[in-house]
Amino acid sequence: MVSTEKYKKCDLVYAAGLFDREGSIILFTNGTKLKGKDFSFRSLRCSITSTSKELLNFMLNTFGGKIYSRKVYNKNYMKKWEWIISAKDSQQFLKLILPYLKEKEKIRKTRLIINRYKKYTKKQYFVRYTNKEINEKLGFEKEFFKNSRKPTIINDLKTGIYKGV
Repeated sequence: MVSTEKYKKCDLVYAAGLFDREGSIILFTNGTKLKGKDFSFRSLRCSITSTSKELLNFMLNTFGGKIYSRKVYNKNYMKKWEWIISAKDSQQFLKLILPYLKEKEKIRKTRLIINRYKKYTKKQYFVRYTNKEINEKLGFEKEFFKNSRKPTIINDLKTGIYKGV
């Protein structure tokens, strides 16, 4: 269990509210080519996009991560920034705010990440998955993306190399 001692409860509640409203839990494809072969895996990321850099600075100062400026495609739109926290830090962040989340889909995905993400994620580019591991991983991803608009999952059972797209 993640220790909440260094965090004020009001900060965790505030962060959960921001995350409920503007946050995203993302499993994105991260991969590389090695000797001409594609080795891909899913990486976890949590993010919040906002036109208020002050809110994102609060997240940065409280939980770490990075803030990036986002391109404005329309001159009538306000400048916006994105706070991003990756992989292991995302898991800890989600554990901290879970008791205070209100949005059902974020709660579902957060529980899924906390309970199953680490088990089905190999970080080495060259690791081959067995057919059983591929099927379990695909089951996890299917569950994660079940309410998403357009998930795409690709795998190669012949080579045992998982390719998430």
